[in-house]
Amino acid sequence: MTDLEEYLLSLVPERPQVMQRMEREASQHNVPIIGPHEGYFLYILAQMIGARRALELGAAIGYSGSWLAAAVQPRGGQVITIERDPVRAHQARANLKEAGYADVVTVMEGEAFDVLGRLEGTFALIFVDILRSFNDAESAPRLLDMLLPHLRVGGLLVADNALHVGSEHSQARTLTEQGIREYNRRITQKSGLAATLLPLRDGVSVALRLA
Repeated sequence: MTDLEEYLLSLVPERPQVMQRMEREASQHNVPIIGPHEGYFLYILAQMIGARRALELGAAIGYSGSWLAAAVQPRGGQVITIERDPVRAHQARANLKEAGYADVVTVMEGEAFDVLGRLEGTFALIFVDILRSFNDAESAPRLLDMLLPHLRVGGLLVADNALHVGSEHSQARTLTEQGIREYNRRITQKSGLAATLLPLRDGVSVALRLA
């Protein structure tokens, strides 16, 4: 951890014990979670727009879902989180229950595209944490097209790993990096969205639906 990262972490409010345990276990077992600084940023975004209904793609062990749940719970809100790995889905449910969010968060197992096809209604905030899981250049932009109908006007679409795009001067980008670049290009140029990318950890894109 760099000095800057340590400083930023020192400014994040203390997390509940269960979340601190998740942070330690993620570090020990190399589980990709967003971390406290980005988690608190996600929490703030959800609070800013008064989110009551949130969707997450990539539950992992329930860490980022806990941040979203903390934001929507006071308003009687709900979070749906999608996880394709049954083992991690089980861990997420256990951790979320321990954190007191069993009635707030629903963990749905399956591939994101399959589950999205069954979801109804819109969400105030959608958090994408699966961009690096795609091994082709088509899935990330395809995901964007599937998510937008589920994002309400005034809602936020947030994506982690948005700067996992390879070197600007490299011609040997992976298909994953090419897909994320196309996702970013579309989200920043699409009519009806106002979007930007922030150099937070591996990059976070934030898009506001205007119309």
